[in-house]
Amino acid sequence: MTEPTPELSNPTNPSTPAAPCSRARRGMVGGTVLIVLGLLIFVEQVFQTHLAGLLFLPLLGTAFLAWGILCKRPGLLIPGGILLGIGAGSFLVDGPLGGLAEPARGGAFLLAFGAGWLLITLAAFVFMHQVIWWPLIPGGIFGLLGSAMMIGGPAMAVVNLANVIWPLALVAIGLTLILRRR
Repeated sequence: MTEPTPELSNPTNPSTPAAPCSRARRGMVGGTVLIVLGLLIFVEQVFQTHLAGLLFLPLLGTAFLAWGILCKRPGLLIPGGILLGIGAGSFLVDGPLGGLAEPARGGAFLLAFGAGWLLITLAAFVFMHQVIWWPLIPGGIFGLLGSAMMIGGPAMAVVNLANVIWPLALVAIGLTLILRRR
């Protein structure tokens, strides 16, 4: 006879209990984070590479993602994806893409940040067989803005027009909500 397995936590239904995370898995994630952090700080002190500052957020994001995947906790994917996106964007614009002119540098950062949001949905689907769709909204918005900034020219004209229009769209949505209630 097999024992029933606990259901995975569902971000859209908080009443669903989260699957327990074994002490061994928590120890593996925590131990790995401490080892990588210690090695990064050691290399920084010995070689003065300034890598610790550039790699801190991507490594922290990766740790949250690993923790969430190993313990089957989709809520941990959210800070993981966001931190990894911000960290990767910072690393890219301060490192390999540092020679880009503005607004392309800002566009590269936004593309990486948007990819971090998309990673939340992808990791939940691949590793937990859950569809968490809402991160696709900010990820898509940041991706479109970043792409427009990288392309420049007419794409930036569209972004500038959207910059004027979106507050009016909020007003229209607000009025619709108020008037619909009456």
